[in-house]
Parts: sequence; structure tokens; C-alpha cells
Amino acid sequence: MKIFVSKVLASSAYNSGMLKYQLDSDVGVIRIGDIQKINDSLNLTTYYSFAIRDRSSRIEPIPTSIIEKYENVQIGDDVFVLGYPTSIGLQRSPQFDPERPLLRKGAIAGKNVAKKTIIIDCPVYYGNSGGPVIVQYSESFSTYYKLIGVVSEFVPYEEDWVNTKNGLTNISITNSGYSVVVPIESILYLFNSKKSSP
Repeated sequence: MKIFVSKVLASSAYNSGMLKYQLDSDVGVIRIGDIQKINDSLNLTTYYSFAIRDRSSRIEPIPTSIIEKYENVQIGDDVFVLGYPTSIGLQRSPQFDPERPLLRKGAIAGKNVAKKTIIIDCPVYYGNSGGPVIVQYSESFSTYYKLIGVVSEFVPYEEDWVNTKNGLTNISITNSGYSVVVPIESILYLFNSKKSSP
């Protein structure tokens, strides 16, 4: 579901069993309410007490037709990443509006089959985590998009500098430009599970 709320009290959500996480895939979800279908054109939304909303808050279902499974993700396909990378830019002279998401385009670079994650050729920064990753498909004269997962972390490049004369070592870690995506199946699993898993 697509969610718009102003704030969530995470501790209350956790205590009520509505915050679930999976440490091995670095994913967490919070159920903030329920949608009850009244008729074909009307839904009734009920929010839990820990979801603090403003007038624009709403929950919208995400159709399964726009979700792409891990097994169908192909290397080389174009992807888009959306997020709020507030860790970049100059705080004293901001270059972009931190209240609005930034879009970045990349490609599917590979898959880590052992961990069941997707690697994309697209740099991300602190603030991008949890942002949606969308694949673009083109067929004949049409273009369409599907959600494949969320950003988990960037892939670091580690460089060691050794000063043999003084016996000093310096480790430098920078952003390699590759990023890890947790597939949508892991998120859906948490939504449907009864408890968090290690």
C-alpha cells in the first residue's frame, strides 16, 4: 500500500505488533491502518493510534499488477530510484528541497543469488534507504513501470593506505556507485507474517 502520514510513533507500533522487521534482509514495515471496501467506489480507512496524520494523510493500495518478482528481474534493465538523500548537499546553502524526493536513473547490474538481493548501477546515500526501486519496460510503442524492491545500502569501496616508514594504516571507504536492493517479496513476506524474524 502507498502511505502518506506525517509521523509514526515507532515504539507504540512495535509494542502493538504492527512494526515488523527482518534483520537478514535489512527491511522493516509498519502497518498503520486498515482499508475496508464498502463498495466499488468507496473504501473506509481506519488508522491506528500511533499513526499521527495531517489532512493530506491517506492509504492507497498498490495493485499487484505493478509488482515485479525477483525471478523476473533482468540484468541490464533500466531502473529508477526515488528517495530523500538529505545527507548530500551543503546544509548552509541547500541545492535542493529536502521535502521533495530526488529521482536517479541506473540499471540492473547483477543479482546476489545467495542473499536474494538485486545490485543496481546507481549510487545512493543516507536518506535513500527504504526508497522504492522501479524497473522500466518498453514494448513496441509503450513504456510501463514495475516496483522491484527498496534500497537497502550502497556497496562500499574500501582502500587501504599503508605508511611503511611509520607503521601507519589508513582505511578509506567511499561510495562505489553500486547499491543493494531488497526485493519486493521480502517486504510482502513481512506484511503477511505474524512476527519479526532474525
